[in-house]
Formats: sequence, C-alpha cells, structure tokens
Amino acid sequence: MKKILSLILAVIFTAFCCVSVIAADPADLTGHTYTAYQIFSGWQNEGDPALFNVQWGSGIDADDFLKALQASDAFGDENPFADCDSAVKVAIALDGWADKSEEARAFAAIAEKYVNGGIEVVSGETEIDAGYYLIVDTTPEIPVGDG
Repeated sequence: MKKILSLILAVIFTAFCCVSVIAADPADLTGHTYTAYQIFSGWQNEGDPALFNVQWGSGIDADDFLKALQASDAFGDENPFADCDSAVKVAIALDGWADKSEEARAFAAIAEKYVNGGIEVVSGETEIDAGYYLIVDTTPEIPVGDG
C-alpha cells in the first residue's frame, strides 16, 4: 500500500512542480529573480520524486489557503478540494491534472495569495529543503520612460 501511495504522490507532485514553473526560453530568464514558497514539506529518498510524510510547507498560510481552496469556484462544478482537511488530501486531489492546465493554474493563483516567507532562488546556487514549491518571478519591472 505504501508503494502505491508513493507512486500516486510521485505523479501528483511531479505535476505540482510543473504547475509552479512555466517553461520559458533560458535566454528569457537572464537577469530574472525568483522567490520559492514551500507549499508542501516532507522528505524524499534520493532519486525518487515522491514526497513522504506530506505536511503543509513553511511558505503557505495553510489554514486560510485550505479554506480558499474549499470555497473556490475556479475548479468547476465539482470542487476537488471541498472535502479536503489536510495537506495529504489536497495533494491527492491534484492527481491527474495536466501540466499548465486551467485547474493547475487556478491552484497556483490561489496559492500565491496565501504565501509567506519565501526564499530568493538563484538557479544552480540555492539549496532548499525537500518539498514542493510555488516559484514566482519577482523580477522588478523597469518603468518605461516618456521618450
């Protein structure tokens, strides 16, 4: 049973990771800064994408985020989070969502409203704890001049 749950969670969290980061041409990322917000925490075996002992991460206001998920109409008539009462149940509800799907984008948009305590991320230089993160481009916008 544990292996089956691990496989299910691996699929869920692989999809969730892809929700957070939208692919772009690497040349377009030069000069950008990012902030990572831990949505789920846990531990991983080396080389295994599955997250074990899933709990709410340090970068999310879990109570308010869960309430917002439960009340949201962004997921259609049957809200998959309506009966969720834990991080594990929210993670399981994410199962089967396609990368960059409307549902995945709605989930990320709701999460972004309840994040806190982010970590500035520099590709290849920043080490972060095991978990799944919402990654937000926090590059300051350069104002366009009048001339």
